[in-house]
Amino acid sequence: KAGDVEEILVDETGKAIIYGLPMGNYWIEEHTVPEGYYPAAPLKITIDSTNDIENSYKAIIPNSKYVNLGLNRDRWYLPIAISIAGLLSFGAILFIILRKRKI
Repeated sequence: KAGDVEEILVDETGKAIIYGLPMGNYWIEEHTVPEGYYPAAPLKITIDSTNDIENSYKAIIPNSKYVNLGLNRDRWYLPIAISIAGLLSFGAILFIILRKRKI
């Protein structure tokens, strides 16, 4: 909230090299998402005294063509459709029976 926002451009291979960051915590967030991909989650990095020219910090932000939330919702589509069809059929049959009793 109190930090600065800087824009970092990547090269044609998707890499960016940043020199001279002071020690501390940083968040890397993908602003422009490649065509056909979903945005990656923001990545927190910590630069400490062990990071220098020989031991640089490497952060990889993977691009994903899909998002897997761990819910596997598509496996529930068929049972939900069958349940809805069953409820609608039961409702229609109940409606017909009640309507015939009134006549």
